[in-house]
Amino acid sequence: MLRVLVAPLLCWVTASTQAADPDMGAFDRLASVPNEVDAAAVFENPAESLLLSPVGRSMRSLLAMGGIFTQTERAWQALGTAFDAPVDDTIRDLLSKRVAVVWDGFEQGEASMQGLTNSIDTRWTLVCEVEPAYLKQIRQTMRPVKRDIVHGRPVYAIEQGRYRVALLESLAKDEPAIVLLAPRTASTLLHDVMGSMVNQEDPAAAQAAITSGREPMLRELVAQHEAQTDGSFSLAFIARTPIFRTVIGLPATPNERSEHIVSGIVNLDTTSLQCHFASDLPIADDLPDAPVALLESVQPDAMFALASSRAPRISVSEDSMDIGFSIQSNPDRSASGAFDLLDAPALVVLRQASPSSSAALSILLEHPKRPGGETARLCDESMQSMIGAYDESQAPRFDGRLPNAVRTITLLEPTSDGTKPTSLSWPGIEPRLAWVSSSTSSADLFITSMTPGDTDPADALRSIQDAAETLDALGDQPPSGVLLHATLKPAEVVRVLGDDSLMDLALSKLVDRIDLEIKRGVDSSYRGELRLQFAKFREGANLGVE
Repeated sequence: MLRVLVAPLLCWVTASTQAADPDMGAFDRLASVPNEVDAAAVFENPAESLLLSPVGRSMRSLLAMGGIFTQTERAWQALGTAFDAPVDDTIRDLLSKRVAVVWDGFEQGEASMQGLTNSIDTRWTLVCEVEPAYLKQIRQTMRPVKRDIVHGRPVYAIEQGRYRVALLESLAKDEPAIVLLAPRTASTLLHDVMGSMVNQEDPAAAQAAITSGREPMLRELVAQHEAQTDGSFSLAFIARTPIFRTVIGLPATPNERSEHIVSGIVNLDTTSLQCHFASDLPIADDLPDAPVALLESVQPDAMFALASSRAPRISVSEDSMDIGFSIQSNPDRSASGAFDLLDAPALVVLRQASPSSSAALSILLEHPKRPGGETARLCDESMQSMIGAYDESQAPRFDGRLPNAVRTITLLEPTSDGTKPTSLSWPGIEPRLAWVSSSTSSADLFITSMTPGDTDPADALRSIQDAAETLDALGDQPPSGVLLHATLKPAEVVRVLGDDSLMDLALSKLVDRIDLEIKRGVDSSYRGELRLQFAKFREGANLGVE
């Protein structure tokens, strides 16, 4: 698919670092990547800032233990062996200057998180800027097998043919040499990259770039980043939106691959990761602000708190309840059932129900006022529908009667053989569910809470209701422009939910807190910021990492 990658890609690798357009910042270095690639990124000294930092080492070990990105890890081992040098020294020599990474062929992977990580792990090509003396050292120590000839330049196979390496001498004095590296599964991509670098006069280099037509969005992103930092960055990236849809479990829309991107600028140090991002993926024009003022009133003691412009999409099966969120344009809500009637700004909170109890999950929906009792009736219908999907015999019928009353029900787990089931994870085998409808001066509220069977869900419900009424008494809040805001404390959530997923366990050990905010953009559909606060630890300590 990729015929020519960035003839001028060599320019940012081998020429001066002066940007052609200062407003584009880091993205100037991707301004010649053709529109056909799946993703591209520019790194500044990734050896020390990413791979060899304490956080980077721990994350690499944890991922490798889980069988994730194992091919990439093996590549460093293979290069160390091939270049007759320790792995860390090889990484420093290869990745201590500017490095470009290009990915292609993701559509060959499965539409799943595992398929995506496999593609990222096996469909990459590195373009590494190195000292000319290091290229000479490689030639003296490496014992490669010549595999291909691309535009008169050899491509070598190492590690029994599992990896491909190409070495390009400096084009002029004081310019760096280039090492290209790829796994065998991405050898075609390496050939295309190498061919474009060797033959910069290829007419295909003039094709539309991945940044073409998106310059205003990227300039807005750079301005956002520079307003909160000194302008430095660890990496900048552009990627197709299906990659991120796969990560968050949403299906791609027709022709989306050629239309929409997510771009970002990342700063990473030993204590935190900060990413400013933007996208041209369409969002609904009539989205209201998320209830962030209400979130701020409950956030301090929450394990997880999320305010969203849209109500959650809820699906229930016999053994699980899934909650998802979307700010996309015209989302598919066919599986949401009666909750379509309550599509509105939402607050979701998971927090300790009491000092001695497990957690309570609470959801508030803030929707337009309806005439007398109508909202209460819709709330009761929605809960009847959701509980009925779990077990029709337990679905209650309140039909909006006594609209301000708190409804409470204990959900008994149905069994086929009459034995009492057991469960070790939240909310246990007989969770309690409560809900209520009420009103403020400007909106109708639907609030529901679920807790383990030994806790009263009405307590958690009333705390959310009291916070909403207090904010209402303070009067109208200024517009925020926020479409989604979330805070997550991974270790606390994993502890409460009993999650045994290796990825979630790794995240809970590595990250203390995650904050995500998405706002409306000016030249982009939306823009936002992601912050990860890393756990404090000595390198290798408390993570089982050697």
